[in-house]
Amino acid sequence: YVFTETRVEKFKNGMMGQYNGPDALEPLDLMALSEQQPKGPMEMVQSYYGGGAGLYFTLDDKRALPFKQDKLSLSLPQPGVVMVIKLAPEAGNLETLLKLATGLMPMPLKKEKAGDVTLFTMELPEEMPVKIALKPTLFQLGQHMVITSDVDLAKDVIAVHNGNSGGLTGTVEFKRLSADLDINGKQLH
Repeated sequence: YVFTETRVEKFKNGMMGQYNGPDALEPLDLMALSEQQPKGPMEMVQSYYGGGAGLYFTLDDKRALPFKQDKLSLSLPQPGVVMVIKLAPEAGNLETLLKLATGLMPMPLKKEKAGDVTLFTMELPEEMPVKIALKPTLFQLGQHMVITSDVDLAKDVIAVHNGNSGGLTGTVEFKRLSADLDINGKQLH
């Protein structure tokens, strides 16, 4: 099939007329049509995303991870993961969001309090091959949803956020390295 100017023009006139005519939908009308469509639970959860996220990895010297292989025995700092997601202003609180996402969760969440913050913890069905405390925990601090790899790490994050713990800035090494630096407002914890 050869595309000649005549054939292209015949196709273009008929097809493009329906998109460029006076009855063509305006962009706002298309948005209104999409808003009328019922949203599934995943779309509802995604609509509460506030446009910012952060991922942090930690190594906790206070909680040791025993490592043994043959005659070698080590005590390694326990790894941890913290993910922070900014929520949209219309998101409300985390409990409302979790009710929407209940169908997306692979298992039920256990609810507990850490001070005035409600923690939602997921119990994993199987023990991990490596002895890491892994209990994914969700909670809300202001307009941010926080997911940590375990409950103790969640409590540490809350303590640093509330000013009850120095976190990274409270360590001797950090104080030594940052002695001549202005660290106010730099989001270091």
